[in-house]
Amino acid sequence: MDNRPSPLGMATETIRRARLTVAQHATDRADAAELLKMLGLISEPPTQQQPKLQPVRNPGSCVKCGVTTGDPRAAGHGGARYGGRGRCDACYQRLVRAERKAAQGDRTPQRRVIERSR
Repeated sequence: MDNRPSPLGMATETIRRARLTVAQHATDRADAAELLKMLGLISEPPTQQQPKLQPVRNPGSCVKCGVTTGDPRAAGHGGARYGGRGRCDACYQRLVRAERKAAQGDRTPQRRVIERSR
């Protein structure tokens, strides 16, 4: 038997027995869940928040091809348009297309050879 204290302050074996007792006397699954929650024998699963991504600042040149990037509205701008993730627009678009293609994987429908009837 496991008598370690649980986060609820009771031994885990005691909690297990109480849960089984509630489950035996409940009329259905929803009833059991409601009773267990009211008695504090189950807790809500912790929600994991997605980490907020920090925007990548324009590094001044593409990390892939090295071309100067910047704001096309800026005076004297002679480089490529900044696309994202530290890349010029052309390299960024290639990256996005490659990621989409990889995400699709084998989901692309295979082309059928249509034979003409004579």
